Amino acid sequence: MKCRELGEGKMEDFAKVAVELGATTAKVIDPKSVVTAPWTLNKCKYGCKNYNKRQCCPPIATTYKEMQVLLDTYEKALLIQCLDPYDVNHVLRKMLDWLGKQGYYKCLGYGAKKCEICRDEYGEECSFPDCKHADKVIPQMDGSGIDVIQTVINNGYEEHGVKAWGDSTGFKVLPHEKGGKDWRESGINFYGMILLY
Repeated sequence: MKCRELGEGKMEDFAKVAVELGATTAKVIDPKSVVTAPWTLNKCKYGCKNYNKRQCCPPIATTYKEMQVLLDTYEKALLIQCLDPYDVNHVLRKMLDWLGKQGYYKCLGYGAKKCEICRDEYGEECSFPDCKHADKVIPQMDGSGIDVIQTVINNGYEEHGVKAWGDSTGFKVLPHEKGGKDWRESGINFYGMILLY
């Protein structure tokens, strides 16, 4: 079944379900509003210690060219916003499970941070490159060639919180129990996306 056969009312129900599952906001968007760019790989390659160390990170992740081809084959996507980076992938997993049960077998999710499924869900150390939980991995939006900031601006999120990255307290994404910030008060928003059909 294609999204255009469902009507906009049904599509908006997807956003409501995402909020019920823990997203702060969610909206159905046109995949043509998603921006891909070659510089995103260099941000990972030269700015992140997880480059080539996680299943969902470059160079293993989808390239920006592959992402653009993929986006061109979809008619609708769901953009979710969370105030805590740890919420994004949890919401995406629940939403992908729900969509699968509704018969949407082609849905693909893209999250906001490096893969930590081994630690978060199984209490294990990461086994990369021999990933034991590849069926649960959610690749990052930016690590897959998406210009997240421009994409969220294109879809009406003006206050994306990017200025808060440079504040004097520094930036470290850690769970609260390990000394991480309460991200809900940081002014930074985190995004995920599901390609629906």
